[in-house]
Amino acid sequence: MSHTKLAISLPDEIFGRLRQYADEHELPRSTVVARALAAYFEKLDAAEFVRQMDEAWSGLTEAEIEDELGPLRVAGRQMHRRLAAMEPLPWETN
Repeated sequence: MSHTKLAISLPDEIFGRLRQYADEHELPRSTVVARALAAYFEKLDAAEFVRQMDEAWSGLTEAEIEDELGPLRVAGRQMHRRLAAMEPLPWETN
């Protein structure tokens, strides 16, 4: 993986927390910043995905939604049965 150097300015309070965290976890500050940015972008991507799904589902009629959810409900019930068969419920064990 290639790297690019970047000079940024941070408020003193944030830089202090960055330095403290990096020191406590024995990480380079650049690693902490890279991980924080990666997590931030993942959060943005997830929010965009949810927005797109909301937009797609909002255009469906109730009947279309039922058609889409039917197979998911069946799959959920099947998975529940499989999991229940694998592990006894707490009140069933002696």
